Amino acid sequence: MNKVFIYILILSNFNAFAQFSKAKGIYANKSTTSIVSIGDTLYASGERQSIYMSFDGGLTWNNKLDTDAGVITVLSVKKDKIYAACKTNPRFRGNFTVVYIIKSASVIEKINQATPNFKYVRDVFILDDSILLATEKGLFLNNTMQEIKLPKYDTFKNKGRYTKPSFGFIKACRDSFLLSSTSSLVLLDSSLTHSKLLINSKSIIYNSMFADGTYRLNDAICTGDSLLYTNEIGVFSYSFESKKSKYISNMSANSQSKFIKLDNNIYLTTNKGLFSIYNTSNNINEGLPQKGFMIYDFTLLSKRLVLSSNLGFYIHDL
Repeated sequence: MNKVFIYILILSNFNAFAQFSKAKGIYANKSTTSIVSIGDTLYASGERQSIYMSFDGGLTWNNKLDTDAGVITVLSVKKDKIYAACKTNPRFRGNFTVVYIIKSASVIEKINQATPNFKYVRDVFILDDSILLATEKGLFLNNTMQEIKLPKYDTFKNKGRYTKPSFGFIKACRDSFLLSSTSSLVLLDSSLTHSKLLINSKSIIYNSMFADGTYRLNDAICTGDSLLYTNEIGVFSYSFESKKSKYISNMSANSQSKFIKLDNNIYLTTNKGLFSIYNTSNNINEGLPQKGFMIYDFTLLSKRLVLSSNLGFYIHDL
């Protein structure tokens, strides 16, 4: 009897420890779409030109850095430097200031002004001497505004015209870059000169947001000899050896869903929490809102996961 009681007590304490908790502070409820960290300092971009900051690992959000950038679309970090891709005027599409660098909690410095009239900079990848930009007009290097020419893996005919593919995320994968190009996944070598089509989801026909019946790829993660990718149908696995994809789960992915690797488990963010890809008994959603909730981004500290969402910041101690 005593053994059973002790076991239940330990289990209940573990579950309480595993719950998400809401961050505190003046800006803790702000909707932010991108979040990065250096040590225990966190930066999150959200409304207009503001960058919100936490200096205690995401527990409290009482500081912000205002810029003249307009809309900050994405943050990225490398070698203890934070980069922000921005839109100069929130009232107009285009006129992008491509990248700022955040030098301190109160200083932000403009690096370069974009030449192309981008509507969106969806992702940035920091190279040694330049910055790779994923935009709706193609893939560009920030320092020269040179376009990285790729074969037309996605050419959709819309109202009699062929549309150019737009790029979404950029990730490191197998000493190369993994790019999402509209509804395809492309592997680009480190020299930025050779590419290979991995997946073209035009072969998966469903009713969708695209006129030809394909779904936009939301995220992907390399797992050694394979990779996982997700669209709004669910989760798929691609084998580099067999060069084939297989359907894994109809998990409730959405346009903001992203993969998170925690310990040896891989999770997908959804509007109901974190769902384990291979073991649903490991789902993590306690303490998160269950209605009107959308996870936009996350950052991993040494022993803490911090989520940015439409309802503010949430913390999970690992």
